[in-house]
Amino acid sequence: MTTRHVAQRGGSSDAGELPQTYARVRVNQQGRIVIPAEFRKALGIGAGDVLAVAVVGDHLEVVTQDALWERFRSMFSHVPAEPSLVDELLADRRAEVQRDAQTDAIPRSSGSEEQN
Repeated sequence: MTTRHVAQRGGSSDAGELPQTYARVRVNQQGRIVIPAEFRKALGIGAGDVLAVAVVGDHLEVVTQDALWERFRSMFSHVPAEPSLVDELLADRRAEVQRDAQTDAIPRSSGSEEQN
Protein backbone atom coordinates (compact mmCIF):
# COMPACT_ATOMS: atom_id res chain seq x y z
CA MET A 1 0.00 0.00 0.00
CA THR A 2 1.30 3.42 -0.93
CA THR A 3 0.32 6.64 0.81
CA ARG A 4 1.02 9.81 -1.09
CA HIS A 5 0.91 13.43 -0.05
CA VAL A 6 -0.22 15.92 -2.65
CA ALA A 7 -0.34 19.69 -2.62
CA GLN A 8 -3.78 21.06 -2.03
CA ARG A 9 -4.90 24.05 -4.04
CA GLY A 10 -6.86 25.53 -1.17
CA GLY A 11 -10.26 24.45 0.03
CA SER A 12 -11.41 21.02 1.01
CA SER A 13 -12.20 17.87 -0.90
CA ASP A 14 -15.89 18.84 -0.57
CA ALA A 15 -15.20 21.63 -3.06
CA GLY A 16 -13.86 19.18 -5.65
CA GLU A 17 -10.23 19.60 -4.63
CA LEU A 18 -7.84 16.70 -4.21
CA PRO A 19 -7.41 15.59 -0.61
CA GLN A 20 -4.07 16.26 1.06
CA THR A 21 -3.44 12.56 1.59
CA TYR A 22 -4.64 9.60 -0.40
CA ALA A 23 -3.76 5.95 -0.47
CA ARG A 24 -3.71 3.39 -3.20
CA VAL A 25 -5.48 0.24 -2.05
CA ARG A 26 -6.37 -2.95 -3.85
CA VAL A 27 -9.80 -4.62 -3.86
CA ASN A 28 -9.54 -8.33 -3.01
CA GLN A 29 -11.66 -11.15 -4.48
CA GLN A 30 -14.34 -10.63 -1.82
CA GLY A 31 -14.60 -6.92 -2.72
CA ARG A 32 -12.80 -5.80 0.44
CA ILE A 33 -10.28 -3.02 0.86
CA VAL A 34 -8.09 -2.16 3.82
CA ILE A 35 -8.41 1.38 5.16
CA PRO A 36 -4.87 2.59 5.91
CA ALA A 37 -3.97 2.79 9.60
CA GLU A 38 -3.27 6.54 9.48
CA PHE A 39 -6.74 7.16 8.05
CA ARG A 40 -8.39 4.96 10.68
CA LYS A 41 -6.47 6.75 13.42
CA ALA A 42 -7.35 10.21 12.07
CA LEU A 43 -11.06 9.32 11.98
CA GLY A 44 -11.13 7.29 15.18
CA ILE A 45 -12.15 4.12 13.37
CA GLY A 46 -11.62 0.91 15.29
CA ALA A 47 -12.16 -2.79 14.65
CA GLY A 48 -15.86 -3.59 14.47
CA ASP A 49 -16.98 0.01 13.89
CA VAL A 50 -19.87 0.48 11.48
CA LEU A 51 -19.25 2.82 8.55
CA ALA A 52 -21.60 4.21 5.93
CA VAL A 53 -20.55 3.85 2.30
CA ALA A 54 -22.17 5.76 -0.55
CA VAL A 55 -21.57 6.28 -4.24
CA VAL A 56 -21.05 10.02 -4.76
CA GLY A 57 -20.68 10.88 -8.41
CA ASP A 58 -17.77 8.81 -9.62
CA HIS A 59 -16.30 7.79 -6.27
CA LEU A 60 -17.06 6.06 -2.98
CA GLU A 61 -17.52 8.03 0.20
CA VAL A 62 -16.84 6.26 3.48
CA VAL A 63 -18.22 8.05 6.54
CA THR A 64 -18.13 7.20 10.22
CA GLN A 65 -21.46 6.69 11.94
CA ASP A 66 -20.85 9.75 14.13
CA ALA A 67 -20.13 11.92 11.08
CA LEU A 68 -23.26 10.61 9.36
CA TRP A 69 -25.44 11.40 12.40
CA GLU A 70 -23.92 14.90 12.53
CA ARG A 71 -24.88 15.39 8.87
CA PHE A 72 -28.45 14.32 9.64
CA ARG A 73 -28.59 16.66 12.63
CA SER A 74 -27.36 19.57 10.54
CA MET A 75 -29.91 18.76 7.80
CA PHE A 76 -32.73 19.18 10.33
CA SER A 77 -31.17 21.91 12.47
CA HIS A 78 -33.76 24.39 11.14
CA VAL A 79 -36.58 22.38 12.76
CA PRO A 80 -37.23 23.82 16.22
CA ALA A 81 -36.92 21.38 19.11
CA GLU A 82 -39.72 23.15 20.98
CA PRO A 83 -42.61 23.16 20.53
CA SER A 84 -42.76 19.60 19.33
CA LEU A 85 -44.38 19.23 15.93
CA VAL A 86 -46.08 16.07 17.20
CA ASP A 87 -47.44 17.96 20.20
CA GLU A 88 -48.77 20.68 17.89
CA LEU A 89 -50.46 18.11 15.68
CA LEU A 90 -52.06 16.41 18.70
CA ALA A 91 -53.26 19.76 20.10
CA ASP A 92 -54.80 20.65 16.73
CA ARG A 93 -56.53 17.28 16.53
CA ARG A 94 -57.87 17.58 20.10
CA ALA A 95 -59.23 21.06 19.32
CA GLU A 96 -60.90 19.69 16.19
CA VAL A 97 -62.49 16.85 18.16
CA GLN A 98 -63.74 19.35 20.76
CA ARG A 99 -65.23 21.58 18.03
CA ASP A 100 -66.94 18.56 16.48
CA ALA A 101 -68.34 17.53 19.88
CA GLN A 102 -69.72 21.04 20.46
CA THR A 103 -71.30 21.09 17.00
CA ASP A 104 -72.93 17.70 17.64
CA ALA A 105 -74.29 18.96 21.01
CA ILE A 106 -76.22 21.85 19.41
CA PRO A 107 -79.88 20.82 19.07
CA ARG A 108 -80.95 20.74 15.48
CA SER A 109 -84.42 21.60 14.42
CA SER A 110 -86.43 19.38 12.15
CA GLY A 111 -87.70 20.64 8.84
CA SER A 112 -91.33 20.84 10.12
CA GLU A 113 -90.39 23.18 12.95
CA GLU A 114 -88.78 25.60 10.52
CA GLN A 115 -92.06 25.97 8.63
CA ASN A 116 -94.05 27.04 11.77
